[in-house]
Amino acid sequence: MLLKITGIIIVIVACGLLGYSLCDDYIQRIHCIEAMKKALIILKGEIKHNNSSICEALENITVRNNYIIHFLKTVVKEYTAKGSSLWEAWEKSITDCFEKKSPLRKEEIRIIKDFGIHLGTTDRETQLKNIDECVNEMEVCVLNLKREKKEKCKLYKMLGVLSGVFISIILL
Repeated sequence: MLLKITGIIIVIVACGLLGYSLCDDYIQRIHCIEAMKKALIILKGEIKHNNSSICEALENITVRNNYIIHFLKTVVKEYTAKGSSLWEAWEKSITDCFEKKSPLRKEEIRIIKDFGIHLGTTDRETQLKNIDECVNEMEVCVLNLKREKKEKCKLYKMLGVLSGVFISIILL
C-alpha cells in the first residue's frame, strides 16, 4: 500500500512538473522574441549612429539571451570565416540556432528569416526601415503571446497536475 501511495505521488508530481515546464517554455519564448527585438533595435543604432558595417554591428550587439547571442555569433562566424554571403550565413545560423533548439516557433523564425533576406543588400535607410518593420512584427507577436500567457500557463499547469491525478486513478 505504501508503495502505491509513493508511486501515485511520484506520478502526480512528475506530471505537474511537466505542466510547469511547458509554462516555462512559453515564457522563454516571449523572452527570446523580446531579446531579438532588442538586438534589432541595437543593430539599428549601430547602423544609424555609428555607421558600422553589418558585420561590425552584429559583433557589437549584446543581449541577455543565450539563444540570440549564439545566433549572432554564428552569423558573424559564418559570414567572415567561411566567406559566404550574409544571407547564407543568416539562413544557416537560423537553422543551426533556432530551428533545432530554441523555444521559438515557425512564425517567429519566419519573421527573423524574412528580415535577413534584405540585410546588407540595400542602402542604409532601407535597412533601417526593414529593421523597424521586423521590430513591429515582433512587437505584435509579443503582445499576442503575453495576452495568451496567463490562460495558457494556467492551462498547462492544471492539465499537468490533473493528468497526474487521472493516471494515478487509472493505476489504482
